Amino acid sequence: FYPGIGIAIIGTFTLYRIRFPVALAVSLVMLAAYEVMARIYPFESLFVASLFLVTCLLIGGFAGWNIEHYARRTFLARKGLEEERERSERLLLNVLPQPIAERLKTDSAPIADRFPEASILFADVVGFTAMSVGMEPEDLVTLLNELFTEFDRIAERHGLEKIKTIGDAYMAVRGVP
Repeated sequence: FYPGIGIAIIGTFTLYRIRFPVALAVSLVMLAAYEVMARIYPFESLFVASLFLVTCLLIGGFAGWNIEHYARRTFLARKGLEEERERSERLLLNVLPQPIAERLKTDSAPIADRFPEASILFADVVGFTAMSVGMEPEDLVTLLNELFTEFDRIAERHGLEKIKTIGDAYMAVRGVP
């Protein structure tokens, strides 16, 4: 009778994949029920049977704890990996348009599309560095704001799409997706 309870105790921890505290409580209840039954129906070697069941409880408990610990670590690792993947996806989409980012993820070949009717505008203020040295920061920001606002109006009027402004440089394109 007690080998069956021993297997049930180990199985409670390992096979049924219930949480460790619950498995421990269920196993202790089984052990207590066995002790009660053993007193009602005495066995020849109650001490040996009890020792065997306590050993099963320890082995099952250790195995169940390890299984749960490994499952939790795996879950946390997967969750962290998913968070990092989402973070890198956001960063990639901040730098590149979505169609280009998708192409980079699926194909390692260099991206070089041909657009025969494309136009690219690069504009830069000549002598900006020397000019900005003598200006107040507020005046410099105001000048760039007025300049880029006018560039934005011209770009919109001619169907250009602003790509980037860096310092005193302005970039816009037309004829590309």
